[in-house]
Amino acid sequence: MKLYTEKYGQVLLKDKNIAQIEISSLDDGESVLEIGPGEGVLTQFLLEKYPRVTVIESDHRFVEILRIKFFDYIEKGNLEVIHGDFLEYNGLIQDQIIGNVPYHISSKIVQKLSTMQFNKAILMLQSEFASTLMAKPSTKEYTRMTVFTYLNFNVELIKLVSRNSFSPVPGVDSAIISLRNKSKFPDIDRNAAEVKLRELFSQKRKKLKNVIENCPTQFQDSRIDQLMPEEIMNLLQNRVF
Repeated sequence: MKLYTEKYGQVLLKDKNIAQIEISSLDDGESVLEIGPGEGVLTQFLLEKYPRVTVIESDHRFVEILRIKFFDYIEKGNLEVIHGDFLEYNGLIQDQIIGNVPYHISSKIVQKLSTMQFNKAILMLQSEFASTLMAKPSTKEYTRMTVFTYLNFNVELIKLVSRNSFSPVPGVDSAIISLRNKSKFPDIDRNAAEVKLRELFSQKRKKLKNVIENCPTQFQDSRIDQLMPEEIMNLLQNRVF
């Protein structure tokens, strides 16, 4: 039976060495949440390290596989299997989060994580998207999502992963990254900041003096994608728009 849907970026990790790298990148703790466990490659390693594991899976076929495969852990209370959509599910509180994220919803996953409290998240993402999250100004990878991520998280690249580590083999390579919540969110309205970032980057080819009415002198001849995230945050905090 075919248990994946290629058009949605649903591929399964087959390299257990990569799985172990992901697990070892997590900190010690009492509980962990796994997003989209599939057949449970990561889940098995998590159960060996943590007393309480929660997995959330939207595909009912994988849910049934997990409930059979890890029946004993479920009976003992070590594992909870939730059949649901992580993006729509609220109330998930865990020390840490891990997941091999489907490519087509990577940005939505990161945005969802920005609304949650956790110590550390380890994500496997498409390598190009991981590059966007850590991009530098004046590069093609630098986008609104780069600044959004800077606003919310400290990001670290852990490892680049070959596409051959998955089955079926996707058309792109992946990357493992870690996210940590920033201890102090900037003194700005989060929702308003996200709306303004979207607006600014939709006009990224224009000089800021033609986009921002009260643009500070030092930024007037710059484009938004030429500014450091800290400079953009400064504009947002000083409400120059």
